Order: sequence, then C-alpha cells, then structure tokens
Amino acid sequence: MFDRDFASGLLGGVTSAVIWISITLMTDMDRSVVGLWGLIFLIGVTVIATVITKMKSRQSGAD
Repeated sequence: MFDRDFASGLLGGVTSAVIWISITLMTDMDRSVVGLWGLIFLIGVTVIATVITKMKSRQSGAD
C-alpha cells in the first residue's frame, strides 16, 4: 500500500523542485545547474519531509 507519509513528502519535494526551477529559469541560470539542484531539492525535501511526517504521525498515534 502507498504510504501517506511518503506521499506527503513527495508532494513537498515536487513543490520545492518546481519553485526552484521556476525561479532559476527566470533569473537565467545555467541549465545544468538548474536541473541538478532541482533533482537535489526533489530528493532531499522528499526524504526530509517523509521522515518528519513519519515521526509526527507516530507521536500522535495515527496509524
């Protein structure tokens, strides 16, 4: 089954990556830098948000 904590983290990762890519493309940064950091934001925020939501759901007793 799809974990809702992961889904929440993935939504945060995608949102941060899209914001990063939008801002950097508007400021005319190098395309390779934009893509690399977009990927880093996607993976990093997804992992961090998933861990945080997992810890918060365990504290609240939600299953």
